Amino acid sequence: MKKIIEGTTLSQTNIHVEGSYCVTERQDMVKVLNELRRRYPSNPVLMNRTNESMVAEWVLHNLFYKLRIMRAHTRDVDINYPLRWVEKVAYKITGWFL
Repeated sequence: MKKIIEGTTLSQTNIHVEGSYCVTERQDMVKVLNELRRRYPSNPVLMNRTNESMVAEWVLHNLFYKLRIMRAHTRDVDINYPLRWVEKVAYKITGWFL
């Protein structure tokens, strides 16, 4: 997990988790996000998104990667803020089912 955290880059509107497909357990995703929150408490993405919504986005990327859908894009997750309304709906529905 340390490698995942070290390979993560943050900007004002995006968190890019390199090799996110390697993290398959929700509790490990939450651990990564909590560590990022600890290291970067004023990052706007982390301040404005819940762990639940970011994990839902991450899980959806992992699902697409596992299904071999757009692998070049789903190998890593880009967690953005703000989200478009369609993304909010998609991640909310994903959270319920996955």
